Amino acid sequence: MLTRFRVLLLVTALAVAISALSVGTAFAAKGGKAGGTPIDPAISAAPNPVGTFSSYIVSGCGFDTSMGVTLTITHSAGSTEVWDTGVWANGCITAGLKSAEAGTYTIQATQNLGKAGSLVGSTNLAVH
Repeated sequence: MLTRFRVLLLVTALAVAISALSVGTAFAAKGGKAGGTPIDPAISAAPNPVGTFSSYIVSGCGFDTSMGVTLTITHSAGSTEVWDTGVWANGCITAGLKSAEAGTYTIQATQNLGKAGSLVGSTNLAVH
């Protein structure tokens, strides 16, 4: 009787361990990485081009989920905007912003990965 109980306990423990590994693998494939380096992050702006004084979205995936992202937007006219955004559990970001004057904006995403403000993604936005 005691042997059957041990076998049942061993089979149950094994099933729980296999389930935990399967769940961990499923979540790891979502794009971000917690507590380490990002997984090839990339950002984009849409719509692109966008009209002056119009809304646009900066989005991207592959970011480290343990910290936020800083977006630095440099306008061709010389002004700079800095926005902080959180990272979703899947390693993605979405930020709703508004354009100003016409020109080309350079948008850079940084995270503090060992060094303050490590550049992890960049894109351009045309404003007409």
